[in-house]
Amino acid sequence: HQVDEMIRPRLVMGEVIIIGVAVATVMVALLLAVRLYRNLRSLGRVAKAMEAGADIDSMPEFSNDELGDLSRHIISLYSRLRQTTTDLEREHDRRLHEQQEKLRIKRQLTNNINHELKTPVAAIRGYLETMITSTDMSDEERKSFIDKSYAHCLRLTQLLQDVSTITRLEDGGNHI
Repeated sequence: HQVDEMIRPRLVMGEVIIIGVAVATVMVALLLAVRLYRNLRSLGRVAKAMEAGADIDSMPEFSNDELGDLSRHIISLYSRLRQTTTDLEREHDRRLHEQQEKLRIKRQLTNNINHELKTPVAAIRGYLETMITSTDMSDEERKSFIDKSYAHCLRLTQLLQDVSTITRLEDGGNHI
């Protein structure tokens, strides 16, 4: 009976220590779980923002552990992806603008060439029609009309050579 009285306080003391260690273990596990939950919740909010295509300007605080490192790395990758996408869109817009500008210049050049070619052709046609319909035209007037028509033909020849040069330059530019 005396032995029981000596052992019983030790047993109670051992039980109290075991319960204390169990409570401390549960508290540490609870703190770790709360910390992990907070990190996962923050990462979840960031993931939703990423899914919506939002810019991640301010990064939430993540713990200095493996999950925090992984979260920061994911956010860094997302930021680089967004920057690359923005750069590609900007380059695409720039190239599209250049292409539209080239088409505008080409249309303007075509309109100018068309106008420049019509003028001498109209003059030559007018001179020829006048010579055909005017049977009583003097040889001197007829020679004057022929000389003017010839001058307009030379002008047309020069314009066509210019168009040919422009075409060759454009073709050469594509090869470069």
